[in-house]
Amino acid sequence: MQLLRLQLIGDSVECEWMARPSDPWDVDLALSVQKRHASLQTIMDAISVRSLVFASFPHVDKAFFRVYRDSPDSAREMIVTGCVQRNDNSSRSVHSLVMRAKVLGLRFNLSDDTLHAISTEV
Repeated sequence: MQLLRLQLIGDSVECEWMARPSDPWDVDLALSVQKRHASLQTIMDAISVRSLVFASFPHVDKAFFRVYRDSPDSAREMIVTGCVQRNDNSSRSVHSLVMRAKVLGLRFNLSDDTLHAISTEV
């Protein structure tokens, strides 16, 4: 992941980063499988960044995330966004990674196991 911006504003954090590219180990897999793996990794990374932010900034109660990736035309496209709360533990009993991310407050467009661009107008 490449951190683009981290801004501390009172009791909140704004954090933007570039999603990791497909894993080099996946190069021999079908493109659809590569995209699925990269998409799931991006969602797992967002959940992990949430934990890292709240562990690193004890006074922060909420964080705003934006995750981007490079698109084929070399522009950045946002693929995950959302506002996550420190005290939101409602996802602990949710086993589905995608549902856990959504319960935590992350928004994304996952279709055919692939993250698609979402509007930058949030």
